[in-house]
Amino acid sequence: GNDGRHVHYVTPKFNGFFGVLGMNVSTQTSTTETSVGNTYVLGYDLNGLKVFFGQSTLPKYTDVAGTLNTVKMATGLSASYKFGDTTVAATGYKTTTLTELDTNYYGFAVSQVMGPFDFGFSYQNVMTNTSATASTNANQWAAGVGYTVTKGTQIYFDLNSLGAANNVGDFMVAGIKTSF
Repeated sequence: GNDGRHVHYVTPKFNGFFGVLGMNVSTQTSTTETSVGNTYVLGYDLNGLKVFFGQSTLPKYTDVAGTLNTVKMATGLSASYKFGDTTVAATGYKTTTLTELDTNYYGFAVSQVMGPFDFGFSYQNVMTNTSATASTNANQWAAGVGYTVTKGTQIYFDLNSLGAANNVGDFMVAGIKTSF
């Protein structure tokens, strides 16, 4: 939610195009140091095609206690297209930390609804430059299926892989969710 430190303006759409401008302010109370972050997004949303490009510079602090943000800037591009009951999407973005550590993310996803069933698969490659000459690389994926029992109630099963050594962080989940 908005804690009163964020202001965003969304432009009216013009032939499917729109923009978002934002400002985030953080203040560390012990030193009264104020830090400002800025956000801009250019978007296109028309006839099932959505394309977004944006950049965000984050404030230095995440809260009034003076907790430092670890990410300084994020820049990205995403696109999705929905045709019938199928949606395909792709994304690429980069984050830069306060210590100038860059992480690049590239991925795609596809989902399909068939009656009461929905299926999804996503994949992303994550590459972090740990120094000027070294980097780490992870191939991450997720796959899932859901079955809508009644309106608002779904049974689901998902598999996820974080691409870490020895399958650390990978998980499988099954459950039921409902809303009233």
